[in-house]
Formats: sequence, structure tokens, C-alpha cells
Amino acid sequence: MKFSLFCCSQLTRRVKASLDLFTLQYMHTTSLECAGHNKWSKIKRKKAVADMERSQYTHKYVQKIISAIKTGGSTDPDKNLKLGSVVQQAKSAGVPKANIDSAMKRAVNKMGSGSAEAILLNGRGSSGYLLLIEAVTDNIKRTRPQLKSLLEKNGAVLSDPGSATFNFEHKALVQVPISIFPSLTDPLELAIEIGAEDVDIVNRDEASNSSEDETNNKSERTADYNSISSNSSSDYQFKCDITDLRQVLKSLREKGVNELTTSFEYLPKILVELSDEKYEQANQLVDVVSEHEDVVEVYSNFALAEQTS
Repeated sequence: MKFSLFCCSQLTRRVKASLDLFTLQYMHTTSLECAGHNKWSKIKRKKAVADMERSQYTHKYVQKIISAIKTGGSTDPDKNLKLGSVVQQAKSAGVPKANIDSAMKRAVNKMGSGSAEAILLNGRGSSGYLLLIEAVTDNIKRTRPQLKSLLEKNGAVLSDPGSATFNFEHKALVQVPISIFPSLTDPLELAIEIGAEDVDIVNRDEASNSSEDETNNKSERTADYNSISSNSSSDYQFKCDITDLRQVLKSLREKGVNELTTSFEYLPKILVELSDEKYEQANQLVDVVSEHEDVVEVYSNFALAEQTS
């Protein structure tokens, strides 16, 4: 379900955003079935890794922590919001504190040796969709050719720097259980009040995505909200600039909100619709790339084309 802050001219329209409570899933783009009229109702968002061996997903955590430290510039989760987000998500996923501490130490050791490098590679699928591949490597001369080969074997190419980045925006997402605001009737006003750009309602139990509805009929959206507001598995998801995240979090905590999760994601500005067959092929490509040991996240902008009757 989508609630767009059309009432404020400074607020941007949403194309895609979603957040999961980090159930050991790493990103490409998926969705739950939204309203039937939703043009982007089947955007694949995340690849589940619940079947990973413990050593594999622990390795992924180390990669995520290294990336967060590299991009955030601090090993202190209180100062580095991206690192704090990764640690928080790990805790929410039930990862033991000892494992998190161990991952932090391994990440810091790798950082100290100077061997770890965070990279963002650009790719393009055969159907014209774009990919951003976030990775951490101690040997880019090894990682880049390996990823290039994986892409080419699956009908895609590694493209020039910036060739895909332009179509994505780097945003912070904050997810809060709807149950915290049982009497709230207008989530749009709340989003404006706390300094967010946009708000969605998402299902925390599924890898879900909400997207832009072509209609701006507020009464229809309010009716949709009322129909699911009592759903205990639904969350408000607020989108904001990364630079505004501290203020959004402060505003929520001043309202007594302590149960929340944050994430930093590359959200596509424009989506490419694919047929069923090409959509599955694109998903398979993202899955293959995501499984590479150096890959942290894979972001894409493809969606399942709306079915016409």
C-alpha cells in the first residue's frame, strides 16, 4: 500500500522503497502483491539467504560491516549511522551478540591491514535494466573479472562507472510498527512532522515493496490505510535523505518510539518492466551475483510488467 506525500511540494514522489527487518536477506528488488491497479506491484526486492550456512552469512555480516565503516568513516555505531543500522539489524535478526562482536573485530582487523576496499560496480541487463553491485574486496583485480564473467554468462554486462548510478538515489529508510501509533489517522502528516520525504506501509514478514500509484485520490488511500491499520505485521516506512536521518530518528524518539529499524538503500528512479520470462531471467542473474562471496548487496530497477486483460 502506498501513501504519497502529494500535499507538500517539497516532498518527492516515490518510485520504489522497501525495508525488511534484515531476516538475513540481502538486497536486490522484490515485492508483495499490492493493489491490483498498482503498476509496479511485482518488483522483486530481496533474495532470502535463510538457507545459508552460518559461516556464509557471518561472512556477509563482516562484509556489510566493512562497507559501513568504509563509507561511514567510523567504527563507532553511534557516530556511524550506517554501521549502527547493520548492527541493529543483526540484533533484530537474532544474531548472538558474540557473533556480532566477532564480526566487528574481523572487520576492524581487515580495515587495519588496508586490504579491504568497498566498491560499487555498474551493470546492465540484456533487457535494458540496470544493476548496482556493492562489494567489499581485498583484491579488486580478482573480484571485478569474476563479477564480469558472472554477468556475461547470464546475458548482462559490467558497464562504465556511473552508467547505472544516475538512475538510483541513496536514501535512508526507517521502519516503525503501526501498532505504536494505534490512533493515528493520517500517516502523511506524521511523516511531514518528523522531517521525512515519504511514507509507505509495508509488511515486515515478507520481502516487500510499495511503489508509486498513478492516482492521487487521497480518500482512496485513506480507505486502504484503514483496512490494514490494525494489521500487527504492518509497519510504517519513512524515507528521508541520509543527512536528515538523525533528525527523523530524534523526532520519533521524542514521540516515545524506541522500536524501529533503519536501512540505507539505493532506490531506483525509473523502473524497467519485463515480461514473465525475462523477469525470471533477471531474478536468476541477481541471485547468482548476490551469492558471490565479495558481494554485499545487489540493487536493480526491473519490475514485472503489469498484466493486461
